[in-house]
Amino acid sequence: MRVLSLASYLCDKSRSLGRKVSISVSPERVSLEIGDASVAFKPLCAGFSLVETFIEGDYEVPEVLSGLRDRDVIDMGASVGDTALYFVLNGARKVIAVEPLPNVAKCAEENVSISGLAERAKIANAILGKSGRLRVPCNYGIEASVDFLPLSQQCAGGTCEVQP
Repeated sequence: MRVLSLASYLCDKSRSLGRKVSISVSPERVSLEIGDASVAFKPLCAGFSLVETFIEGDYEVPEVLSGLRDRDVIDMGASVGDTALYFVLNGARKVIAVEPLPNVAKCAEENVSISGLAERAKIANAILGKSGRLRVPCNYGIEASVDFLPLSQQCAGGTCEVQP
């Protein structure tokens, strides 16, 4: 049901912004075609960040996009891999996407893989900027991960160690 709600929201938002986007949903994938680019996401690994990245154009900064061509990019806080995919589709040679939450990093790996871009976008279940190992919640899902800040979280339930 969440995926249908997401697809409906993607359609409504793209229409309201006058953007031509083709969206298809199946039990195996949520696919977006925007212009000549296409990406796919596992249904349980698709979040509302797709709207910001692919529909609203949060990263459509001409100076940034022109600087991506044939460059390597580090994407910190990769979430479900939407920004890593966006950077590759906009010319990055390679993206190293860093995501500290294990469940979310696994989703990012799956999304990059089903989009056919695993050669150019690598997902690292790690954290940058912290010496020593950090413990993070093992079971954080996609929606909860949006507000996750590792240095301020009290980990309820099981925790996992993440490599720095």
